[in-house]
Amino acid sequence: MKKLYIVVFSLLPCMLLSQIDSRVQFGIHGLADIPIRSQMPKMSTNYGGGTFLSVKPHRRVPLFIEVRGSIGQYSSKTSTETFIFDDGSTTVTDVTFRSLMSKVQLGTKVYLTPAYRQVKPYVMPTIGYNFMRSRIRIADPMDEDDCQPLVNRLSHGSTGFTYGLEAGVELDVIGMIKGEERSGKLYFSVAYLSSARKMDYINIRYMSDHEHGVHEGEHGGTAQADGRPLTTDFVNVSSNDLHSHKIAEVYNTYLRFINVNVGYVWYF
Repeated sequence: MKKLYIVVFSLLPCMLLSQIDSRVQFGIHGLADIPIRSQMPKMSTNYGGGTFLSVKPHRRVPLFIEVRGSIGQYSSKTSTETFIFDDGSTTVTDVTFRSLMSKVQLGTKVYLTPAYRQVKPYVMPTIGYNFMRSRIRIADPMDEDDCQPLVNRLSHGSTGFTYGLEAGVELDVIGMIKGEERSGKLYFSVAYLSSARKMDYINIRYMSDHEHGVHEGEHGGTAQADGRPLTTDFVNVSSNDLHSHKIAEVYNTYLRFINVNVGYVWYF
């Protein structure tokens, strides 16, 4: 029995050292940002990917400071739009929409088990900055006698601070099979993400009208949850008259997402 104690206590520091010395993490992940429909009725799921780097400030405290970034796309579509002018003439052309969402986050990852486990849960409060960006390209309508857009390529964006809480679990799958610790692990997590203020975004999926007369209102105005028009200027090739047409709708709500991540993390 005495010899058994000697063996156990001789191996214990080595077992702990493998965890204590792993003070850096690097990971990659795929993600789905699923909007909460009651809060964001005109938003689609954002699919993308990202990466993160984490550092453990103290050797014996199971806590990592993490910086992560991600980019995804929630809408992409080419739509045929009809622009109707005051004299009743029309121009038909394709308009391509692409809407992206990217995030930069800082988190404090706290593990619920201090030593190595094949299944290792954690929680992580986060703060960050969110970027909503839509790019719009208006194809040349090829109308020699009608109207042309003054600008063929437009962009619309909005940024703001975010906060959230993530819960996840790391799985040492190879360790489960072979019975030995590995530096790489699968991980799964679910998070709640919210913006600190309302933000603008475009989603062509929810614009139901595709025939647009001359826009008589203001170019700007305050966006609402049900959308305000985003306009651009056209010029009449014959008369050089300028007028505006709606090309998209801008929605304005708080960001409320359930974020799902699946990825792989390496310890160094």
